[in-house]
Amino acid sequence: MPIQARPLRATAAIALFLWIAGCAGRHPLSGRGILDDLERDRIPLADEAGRVTSEPVRSAAQLPASGPITLADLLAVAEAKNPDLAAARSEVGVASGALWQSSLYPNPRVDVASEDISWRDGFADAKTTVGLTQPFILGDRRRAAVAATTAERAARLAAVESRRRSLFGDIAVEYAHLVALREQQRLYAELRQLADGTLSAAQTRFEARAAPETDVIRPRVEVYRIDAALGRLAQEQRASVKQLGLLLGGVEVDAARLDGAVPLTPGSLDTEVLEAAVRSGHPTLLVADKEIEAAEARLQRERAERTPDLDVRVAAGYRGESDDGIVEVGAGMTIPLWDAREGSILSARFALMQARQQRTATHNDLLARLAAALGEYEAAKAQLDTFRDKIVPDAQRAFEQTTEGYRAGRSSFLDLLDAQRTVTEARVTLIDLASAATAARAKVIQIVGPQGLNTSSPLQVPSPTEECPQGAEVKP
Repeated sequence: MPIQARPLRATAAIALFLWIAGCAGRHPLSGRGILDDLERDRIPLADEAGRVTSEPVRSAAQLPASGPITLADLLAVAEAKNPDLAAARSEVGVASGALWQSSLYPNPRVDVASEDISWRDGFADAKTTVGLTQPFILGDRRRAAVAATTAERAARLAAVESRRRSLFGDIAVEYAHLVALREQQRLYAELRQLADGTLSAAQTRFEARAAPETDVIRPRVEVYRIDAALGRLAQEQRASVKQLGLLLGGVEVDAARLDGAVPLTPGSLDTEVLEAAVRSGHPTLLVADKEIEAAEARLQRERAERTPDLDVRVAAGYRGESDDGIVEVGAGMTIPLWDAREGSILSARFALMQARQQRTATHNDLLARLAAALGEYEAAKAQLDTFRDKIVPDAQRAFEQTTEGYRAGRSSFLDLLDAQRTVTEARVTLIDLASAATAARAKVIQIVGPQGLNTSSPLQVPSPTEECPQGAEVKP
């Protein structure tokens, strides 16, 4: 049986239905706008296989080929190459895709149906229609879905800044550690020269039979002790350089070129100002606030899910017996009789409560970490002031006087060794305390950010070996 053309009014009805569905599906969000947002936020796009198809220009950042390496240089490379930071940015892309998807309207469904099929005189007779079913979203479910995914994307953006703060803090800590190790190595090298001079004097006296062998053994043991300390510092430096390179994304760092020095006169830190900086601007707290907003939006989304969609069907066709064109219109809806989303709503309510509690826990943890870092800093600073102003000068003066007395025959060699050991331990403790204060200050920066201390580097003063009194070489 030949199929006749559909009546004009049936075609017009389906066209009108599609136009209404298209108007209902429009939303101010657009895929192009979301992609523009990703580009603005420096989020590299990926293809269907998960490969990056566009990299930010800053990905070409690298350490200077020559000259000093500043903390700013390290941070710039980490910004471009650190994989954890890149993964956090990808989370923004995941949330952006979910936001885009939540703004889309449900697709229509097309079906072909034949009813009342019968055979008469070898010919089939049936009513055949081509139908289109479009779900219409009732209530605020779509708006709530967009609000929830928008809040989730804002939380992921805040998480990028939080990860950046944590990463930069870790780099500042390793940077301060490496600079402190370099100063310690320089000090031990000076002490090695001093110990060599003492050993040479003892060896000369022993060979001249003017001193017993014990006078040679003790300075030799001191040389061995200094060599062991230098070996330990070299091992610590290798490990710290490796860790710093991994933080930068697998970049090799020349520790000898790091710019900075350990301060022997660190300034005081204002606890109230730093705590206020944490409360007002820490990115982890911002993430927690955004997570609360996202949890509230998800709760509203679950509540909106209780309203079912309205399925509207329009079909056009013909009746085989009479070849008459026909139009069918129908509507259907799922009755929320058994599933009213109570379980999902309860879970969303507890998730909101958890987000609020987590925000409080994060706030307390940050303040506790800040208090611990400030305590370490103030303790190291107080001891450093005592050693710098009192102990090291007195030990140095005692060593110089003992050296003069030894040359004049008024002091014994054991007195000289004791004085040398005292000044050595005092200077080593001085640089250790300066390093501890620098490390604690770097931890403070890790928590409050460099702007909290009004500086971008925790290391800005001359080398301690330039400020520290130098021991006179012992002449035989």
